[in-house]
Amino acid sequence: MEFVSLPVPQEDQKAMVTGNLAKDWQDWSGWADLTAHYDIDNSNCHTEGSCQRIDISRLDSGYLTFAHWLRMPAGAYSADLWIRSSSRSNVIVALKNSDDSSGEQQFEPQKFLAGRAWKHVELSGRCPGWENADLTVSVLSGGASVWIDNVRLERRFDWVSLLTVLMVIAVSVGLTHFLDFVLSKVLAARKPSVQKQR
Repeated sequence: MEFVSLPVPQEDQKAMVTGNLAKDWQDWSGWADLTAHYDIDNSNCHTEGSCQRIDISRLDSGYLTFAHWLRMPAGAYSADLWIRSSSRSNVIVALKNSDDSSGEQQFEPQKFLAGRAWKHVELSGRCPGWENADLTVSVLSGGASVWIDNVRLERRFDWVSLLTVLMVIAVSVGLTHFLDFVLSKVLAARKPSVQKQR
């Protein structure tokens, strides 16, 4: 897993967020009143390698959000990750369209209490096609360290899409044969008959 350093926090922000994030991930906690430090952990991961550790030492208002931007073409998807916490922490994992303000959910957010044991979290559903999707992990409790590992998003085999394509093909082929039949009858009717000479 590759990590990048966070920019120095702005003085006018209530949030003091520092450290190193997994590449392509962002912290969206600048609006909250908290102190947090992101870091690389090589010894407490769910599997071998490195994972993301987040130490939330102070959380006076709001919550910490760890986010990943995605582009999701239409289809069926499943997203999953492993998470644990040094003490009981309220967590919400969500996958949503950031361009949609209606609140409609294609993927039911997972709300749970994370503890010392690794917990597997999975979201699944159908996406109509999103240019700006966000996979977010929000931690609503302070005074804890949280570890996140093995984050995956997979496009699943989609029976609905396959059946839709097959129906379109069947209708197209059927319509083509029907039009060929009608056209051949129309042309045959318009063709002048030729009488044989004796």
